[in-house]
Amino acid sequence: MKLLCQLALFIFTLVFFMVVPVTNTEAKNNSSNPPSYTDSQRGELPTGAWGGKHISLEVTADGGSVEFDCGHGTIEGKIKPDQQGRFNAKGTYTEEHGGPVRQSDKANNYAVLYTGRIEGEKMKLTIKRSDNKKLVGTFTLARGQEAFLVKCR
Repeated sequence: MKLLCQLALFIFTLVFFMVVPVTNTEAKNNSSNPPSYTDSQRGELPTGAWGGKHISLEVTADGGSVEFDCGHGTIEGKIKPDQQGRFNAKGTYTEEHGGPVRQSDKANNYAVLYTGRIEGEKMKLTIKRSDNKKLVGTFTLARGQEAFLVKCR
């Protein structure tokens, strides 16, 4: 009788593990890694810092501020990527120069178009002047990464 009970328990355990799926809890809900943009809901780009070589972008609730080696800019309005992570946003770009700024210096402010694409935690950003379509620059940024800037002041 004892052997019969042990055999029944063994068969029950074997059937149980064959029927109940085993989940990988390690890959699920890993809270140490923030969700990437592709994992979050589409719509507005979450606020926060993005950085790369020669550029820093701070995404805010109503647009963003951009810092370059020898310039700065703003993004006007919320950044809203499409289903492929692409976005266009109007903004400004102001050239800076080294040395003192004189009262007679005229600021070089331009209307620009910020065009980008986000893939996971990476962003490729292209900036062109609106008046003559001249390229200001193309940059690669990473979410949460510190920017590498060499200011010309």
